[in-house]
Amino acid sequence: MTFDELYQDYLGQRLVQLSRTEFASLITYAPVLMVAVSDANVDHLEMGYLTGLLAEQTMELHEPSAAGERRNQLLQIFMDELKYLLYHLDRWEDPLLVVLAEQLRHQPSIKDKLRVRMVAMAMASRGMNELEQQKISVVSRRLGIDV
Repeated sequence: MTFDELYQDYLGQRLVQLSRTEFASLITYAPVLMVAVSDANVDHLEMGYLTGLLAEQTMELHEPSAAGERRNQLLQIFMDELKYLLYHLDRWEDPLLVVLAEQLRHQPSIKDKLRVRMVAMAMASRGMNELEQQKISVVSRRLGIDV
């Protein structure tokens, strides 16, 4: 699956308005989400960590001079979409990883950021457990990230 195919398929399913750049940014959080849900318990600390990451990302996507309304709207869209993905990873996990792996071949500098985010998510609540560690290993292998 290509990025364009995933973009069209996802937006067709979700009827959400995201630019290609915004969607590309959103899907980089999928590995973090996969780690969070790996132990079947996404608690308030993990959601807090994810919310903080997303708030930073929306600031990076839109210049400070850009309308704060769009940044706030984008943060809400990202949160809504990640909550959707929490319950539908069985449908989206493989296509997301395929597309992300391809993106990382062209942007290898993002690999370290993803690795750090996955580990930080696992540590966000009571430390990393075995299920989270296994998920980090599987996702990292699929994405070509050294652990």
